[in-house]
Amino acid sequence: MKIIAAVLFFVALAHSEKLLYSPEFFQKVADARLECANTEKVDIIQLVRLDSILFFPTSEELKCHTLCVMNKFKVLNDDHTLKMEELNPIFKDNILKNFLVTLEKCLPEDKKFDTCEKAYNTHRCVLKKL
Repeated sequence: MKIIAAVLFFVALAHSEKLLYSPEFFQKVADARLECANTEKVDIIQLVRLDSILFFPTSEELKCHTLCVMNKFKVLNDDHTLKMEELNPIFKDNILKNFLVTLEKCLPEDKKFDTCEKAYNTHRCVLKKL
């Protein structure tokens, strides 16, 4: 029951936040987040806080969740750099351009997501600057 409530709350919240997912990816994002929460032992309540800087979880709360989701969507090359073209279908068209520009500003200096910390910091930065 707790999982169902969290997912429903996530769905309701996601429509009012800065990161908006394309309709065909909305459920895939929710599923990947839930699976990664289980894998990374993240409290599922944190899932409803992932698209808003106002409530964004701490790195201790989120652990490696962001990197896990990135791996689920196969958006990383073998050298841990982003496959930018793989991000396009995930986000709604009306935010995609702004998201990609913001993401460029938030990438780690070496542009590699080889640690959980880099993925977390980039996720947080994008939400802050969007």
